[in-house]
Formats: sequence, structure tokens, C-alpha cells
Amino acid sequence: PLLLVDEQADLRDNGGRWISNQSAPAWVEFRWETPQKIAAARIISGYAQGGGFVAPIEDFVIQYADGTVTWREIPATQTTGNDAIDWSVAFDAVETDCIRVLITKTQDDWARVWEVSLYEVP
Repeated sequence: PLLLVDEQADLRDNGGRWISNQSAPAWVEFRWETPQKIAAARIISGYAQGGGFVAPIEDFVIQYADGTVTWREIPATQTTGNDAIDWSVAFDAVETDCIRVLITKTQDDWARVWEVSLYEVP
């Protein structure tokens, strides 16, 4: 999981990715000791094959912990049918100490992610 946030997304190296160990759904969580105001995200996913890139995560949503036991979806991040290896979105800021990327569909049930970047409100 440390590969997800090392800011070293070398797309030439399939060994530099996080790969889920389960079929969809899969998820990865990011936690902080104090709440952060997050207003944008970038996800680089898939794998290198034959000189190109294939199989990005297809259906997913970014969620945040609302301070209770409930995960809340960030509406602008609800994505279906994604075919972009490098996906990004800006959204209305959420303040939370935990973000989760919930992946519900991939090409072959394995989620492969090189990098997740979460951006705070400037």
C-alpha cells in the first residue's frame, strides 16, 4: 500500500503498483491524525502491456468518513465505465480524517493502482 502514495508512479514498472488481493469490491483507505480538507483527487491505475497501458479501474467512488460509522460518497467522484489510466477530479471540499477509494469493477477483478493523490484546499 505504500506504493500508492510515494509519488513515484513509474508506469514502465508494473512492480511499482498496489494490486488488490481480492476480487471486486476492493478498497484502500487513507487516514490522518487530524482532519484534512480534501478538494481534488488523482488516480493512476491499470498496467503496462505491449508498449501501452490497459485495464484501469472501471467503476469506483471516493468516500469519506463523516465522523460516525458511515461512509459518505463524494458525488463528483462516482465513476462508471472509466477507461482513463490517469483519472482526476476536483470537487467541493470535504473535511475528514479518512478517505476510501472503493473499487467495484475492473477488467478482470484485480484492482491495479500505481498512485492515489489527494489534494487539500489551498
